[in-house]
Amino acid sequence: MFSFWNAGGLTNDKFTELKTIVLNNDLDVMGIKCGAAADNKEYFNLNDYQKFVLKRSRQIASGIIVFVKLSLKTKLIASRQMTTDDKLEFVQMHIWRQDTPIRVFFLYNPLNNKPDFDCILLNWDSKSLILGDFKAPSTRWGYMATSCIGSIVENLIDSNPIDFIENEENSPTFLSYSGGVSHPDLLLTHPALSDRVQNKLIDSPGGAGHKILLSSFIKYRPSYREPKRTYWNLKSANWAKFKNLTNEVLTDSLIMPNFEYSSRLFTLSALKCASFCIPREQQKKYNPFWDENLQKLKKDRDEARERESSQHWTV
Repeated sequence: MFSFWNAGGLTNDKFTELKTIVLNNDLDVMGIKCGAAADNKEYFNLNDYQKFVLKRSRQIASGIIVFVKLSLKTKLIASRQMTTDDKLEFVQMHIWRQDTPIRVFFLYNPLNNKPDFDCILLNWDSKSLILGDFKAPSTRWGYMATSCIGSIVENLIDSNPIDFIENEENSPTFLSYSGGVSHPDLLLTHPALSDRVQNKLIDSPGGAGHKILLSSFIKYRPSYREPKRTYWNLKSANWAKFKNLTNEVLTDSLIMPNFEYSSRLFTLSALKCASFCIPREQQKKYNPFWDENLQKLKKDRDEARERESSQHWTV
């Protein structure tokens, strides 16, 4: 089980209650956005868990602690702090389930920050998932309107092999002390994992504030689900803007000794320019030109031609 909790400021009282939650739910991995608690590695330890810490780099950033069971094979892949260059705070880890590594991102996006997801997309694959506080209002997850940040996250989902997994209760993930609710905490997965991941909420220590996201893998393999398809609407593209952007972005700075890495950077840069200039849409009841019925008709036609040809030569 993988979990994420925006604890705000992690206090001793909250952490004492959190220990009970971890024990009762037998959590394998837990990422916590914890504020100043990340600055001191000596505090807030869990028995039988190893701890990974991303300290705060400046006031706007929060700091992240990740607890992983000692019995699990784990590798810290990357971490990013909020600096003048980086526009996102996250921890990336490989967690092995049996012999399969799951790539987990624990993410925190400060209020009104426009996140840049390129550093995540560079390593995104069929075994990847993200748990985090995005602070990205969107009508897709229950807000009355979609903000600029919400549009960025929507575009991340629509333009890449990424699914949004709603919690089982379809409930808000944040409850303020005044009674207001919102949905800043999200679980995103690769479509290959979407049918195998369940997402539910656990009440946080203290009751109010962010609830705990809890994602678990189901053991059975469900029936096949048609992958989500999105399409570039080339007729509505702003090609002049695309030309200007690519001239600015696709420069010699992308050329590196590692050809594969350089090629991927080039592709991501071109796709990012396209995402600003070419709208992507999902067509309901989309029917591709070539389908099983056409395939059968073609097969019947080819067989008829072969029969006719063989009869002609026999005569």
